[in-house]
Amino acid sequence: MRCARRQLTPILIVDDDPEVRASHQSLVLAGFPGCPIRTAEDGSAALAAMSEEVPALVLLDLVMPGLGGAEVLDRMRADPRLRHVPVVILSNKLLGLDDVKRFEHHAHVIFQSKGIWSEGEAIRALNRALFGTEDLPPHTSSLVKQALAYLQHNYTRSISRWEIAEAVGASEDYLTRVFNRELGISPSVYLNRYRILQAKTLLRTTTLSIGSIAHQVGFKDQTYFSRVFSKLSSVSPQAFRDNPDS
Repeated sequence: MRCARRQLTPILIVDDDPEVRASHQSLVLAGFPGCPIRTAEDGSAALAAMSEEVPALVLLDLVMPGLGGAEVLDRMRADPRLRHVPVVILSNKLLGLDDVKRFEHHAHVIFQSKGIWSEGEAIRALNRALFGTEDLPPHTSSLVKQALAYLQHNYTRSISRWEIAEAVGASEDYLTRVFNRELGISPSVYLNRYRILQAKTLLRTTTLSIGSIAHQVGFKDQTYFSRVFSKLSSVSPQAFRDNPDS
């Protein structure tokens, strides 16, 4: 997938972690060869870069020292030059209802937890954001963010599809459809991947048994947890614990 001729302005990557910036830069290079790239290590640097040149797309972290990502987004949407620049938020922040309400007032904003998308899924999402394909209106996009927040706050227990839909005030089929349209995956796929990310953190940082970790991240059955973990990570939970950097 090559950079469109009309898209000669850069994709701006904003994150305080240099490893994450490098990873995002590799992703953009793989998905959009020929597109210029700029990086910023915090919100102030991002706004300075955007004052010099309006980007085609911004990849934005929320939690940064100094000026955070939400403040950057607010200032972008208050600036007529930047109001319509698409933003893909990639963040480890736990979404709250205040965050969702804040984002609801801003068009062209996608939120995704870091580590959820595969490379191909991320490239397709950036392509949709960059070229405006299947862009959801703010109110509909807000339903997706509400569902994400609900999953993040309730992943430790069993969650049904109807429960998620009821929590955001939409039908099951409609929510699944718009969730897929914005993020390229279903709510159930997001939930399993999010649970496995939390399990990896526990495997790295605690001595809890694998069975205990399975239950803490919402799996009733350790065997099923191990099967899902192995499918998503290509290693078993024990192998990951023994060598988390493999």
